[in-house]
Amino acid sequence: MVRILTASVGVAFALAVIAQYAAAEPVGDFYRGRSVRLIVGGAAGGGYDAVGRLLSRHIARHIPGNPTVHVENMSGAGSLILMNYIHNRSATDGTVMAMPTTNVLFDAKLQPPTADRTVFDINRVSWIGTPARQPQVLFVWHDTPFKTLPDLRTHKMVIGAISASTDTYILPMFMKQLLHADATIISGYKGSPEILAAMERREVDALVALLANVTAGNSAYLKENKIRPVLQFGR
Repeated sequence: MVRILTASVGVAFALAVIAQYAAAEPVGDFYRGRSVRLIVGGAAGGGYDAVGRLLSRHIARHIPGNPTVHVENMSGAGSLILMNYIHNRSATDGTVMAMPTTNVLFDAKLQPPTADRTVFDINRVSWIGTPARQPQVLFVWHDTPFKTLPDLRTHKMVIGAISASTDTYILPMFMKQLLHADATIISGYKGSPEILAAMERREVDALVALLANVTAGNSAYLKENKIRPVLQFGR
């Protein structure tokens, strides 16, 4: 498998809106008996979903008052829907946390504001931590001719993606521009599970995904040798 070193994009982040507790109310008293929402920016069944649900089993022990943590999925537009919800509609009292996809860190730089796109300020959220540090990987269907870097230039590849603002689209574009890969990118899928299903139907040949999207969320594809890794982005 070829390794392509880029900026560190294979990172899943957890964040929360800045809490606005009542000044006289201790944090433990505030959370005791409450429910906290952990909203995941990836689709159900994907790697982000798997990491988020694992996190939800343990994070309450580290919050004073030990609240109950419930996982919700809010996929779409590369977590832009989730980020806009966090900034404009969700509660700001510390009862909502979110785990967006990695692209939100540089989306504002790559996707200029438009009239139909709400702008959010990445600096107005309180970053909590990083539950997983992983590379992004190009996976191809097992019966495709893509095994080496030269194969990406000599054979045409169709890659499934979520939207133009996500790593699933941006990294294949890097492949086209920097590695001169002969690739067509088809966006509009809800998440990695949908793209993997499209690969199985032979609608597309490949996807770029966070490693956990396959190893944790859809490991059967690897165990049954239906897909194979060709490129790794990052360390």
